[in-house]
Amino acid sequence: MLNGTLTCILNVTHKPIEYSAHAAGRLKQRSIRRHAVQWLLARGIREAAPTLGGAQRWRVRGFLGRREAAVVFIEDAHRIRVVTVEWLE
Repeated sequence: MLNGTLTCILNVTHKPIEYSAHAAGRLKQRSIRRHAVQWLLARGIREAAPTLGGAQRWRVRGFLGRREAAVVFIEDAHRIRVVTVEWLE
């Protein structure tokens, strides 16, 4: 598990991160900064997200201060595309 997590961290930090229009709107609406998303991608808990066909979506969750947040994204060999960002209750 540790090796898998470490590999994930190294892969994430070397790929450009793109934000969908929906994700950009959610960042603004929820007052979450892009550097916080980068932090979650590098250090959060990664799990498969439900997908209705198309590319596999991933969900990473972790705490930003005292609140838990989640980032849903699609990853390919060259980049990470953030689909949405949410606060968890």
